[in-house]
Amino acid sequence: MKERIAFLLAVALAFLVLAQDKPAWQQKLSRHLQADFPYTKAAIRTQFPKNNVANKGMAIIVGREAFMCFDTDLLRWAAGWTGGYITEDGVSFKGNHGASPRIAGSQKFGNPSIAGWADDKGSFADPRPEPFGPLPRKHVQWRGNYVADDQVVLSYTVHGVGILELPGSIEKDGQTVFLRSIQHEDITADLVTLVCEVENAKGGVDDGVAILVAGNQITQVALMNAPKGSELEVQDNKRVVAKLVKGTEAGKFEIRIWSGAKADHAQFAALAKVASKADFRKVGKNRWPDPVVTQGRMNASSTPDGAYVTDVLTSPEKNPWNRRVRFGGLDFFSDGNRAALSTWDGDVWIVSGLKNQNLKDLNWSRFASGGFETLGLKIVDDVIYTSGRDQITRYHDLNKDGEADYYESFNNEITSSQGFHEFVFDLHTDQEGNFYTIKAGPVRGGGRGFGGGGGNGHISAHAGSLMKIDKYGKKLTVVATGFRAPNGMGVGPNGQLTSGDNEG
Repeated sequence: MKERIAFLLAVALAFLVLAQDKPAWQQKLSRHLQADFPYTKAAIRTQFPKNNVANKGMAIIVGREAFMCFDTDLLRWAAGWTGGYITEDGVSFKGNHGASPRIAGSQKFGNPSIAGWADDKGSFADPRPEPFGPLPRKHVQWRGNYVADDQVVLSYTVHGVGILELPGSIEKDGQTVFLRSIQHEDITADLVTLVCEVENAKGGVDDGVAILVAGNQITQVALMNAPKGSELEVQDNKRVVAKLVKGTEAGKFEIRIWSGAKADHAQFAALAKVASKADFRKVGKNRWPDPVVTQGRMNASSTPDGAYVTDVLTSPEKNPWNRRVRFGGLDFFSDGNRAALSTWDGDVWIVSGLKNQNLKDLNWSRFASGGFETLGLKIVDDVIYTSGRDQITRYHDLNKDGEADYYESFNNEITSSQGFHEFVFDLHTDQEGNFYTIKAGPVRGGGRGFGGGGGNGHISAHAGSLMKIDKYGKKLTVVATGFRAPNGMGVGPNGQLTSGDNEG
């Protein structure tokens, strides 16, 4: 008995030490957010520049207390910050109507809502007919991202050149340097990437380091292991860009960004020399290896005459990660013993044991996370697809360990704003293999009338519409419009489309 008590005390002490070792932001993180996965998707508001919102933002944890937000529409880094993660504002987090999450720490750098890579004329101007949805594919294309342990590798193309990008940081002596490690294919066209902007600044390039000074703040940028001919440039006294020349062979390089008080600027020189550990891994260990076991119930309820009977797959409400399981999408694998379910919070679960007698010992495994309100799910050829506010995602378990490694952007043409009510419901296919999903309209808080998510009354192209995406993920077509809150849809055996909009 004494030995057991000593063991339990040791375990409790170990958990206490682990909890105390967590940074302050992580210790007070609510259930609405998560720290056991390296990113969260949402419409993310930043502190600067003015009106800087990543409508399809990925808030990525890149260090102990360092974070970066990537915009998958514009392929730009909207912000980098330290201290705190993001707030839990928003209807899918703490339930409030209106405002979406904002960064919760001290912002160090930012970029306005323009293209993250210049077009073929060298311009960063936004060419979209409205400020929602992705840039033209001939310019850039978002492919998706890999997750390997706590590392996120972004995948996209710029003018047809394939690029992998790994965000990271160096945290030392109270200072943080943000890293953009880039691996590129042979460069077949001049490429220019936006690094950061500082309003009311003055600066230039000194000995290869770009410097912007605004008041008592200084921002510095350096290229590391850059290919021959590449360089930094300061444009309009406020914008730092990095240029790569046509003809450069495939390789790797790094962009390092630091911002702080003038008194600390000398520390950047030392931090810029710290060796990089960039490793563009595409797979990692399963972070959720142990299933949650629940007991289902056969014939849980029925009509008096027994004509309609329900069985219950008891959900894993109690789980080691304290994740909410508000299911939105459901489909079955071909073996009939497993199903996949997606949640409003962005998780995908797989349940097995559907053929067990009396639904005993159902095994729930967490398969994926980080999705942007994934309310629809479809399985095609035993591959999982989900629909969310940012894209249709196709999931790949590259090392077959039970967790998704590659979150492929199957189609990201859908437009999305800050509007809290722009839910994307359901995901279905027809007999030809085309996909269908349906999107709600951006109503004002309280439901009185419609309003644009950006506060300007503009409603984006796909708000309140039923959409068709071809089976290859290449083309999105609007089939019908005018929906307010289509809480689901269906595709009949003859291709008939139905919806249960709450307006009738």
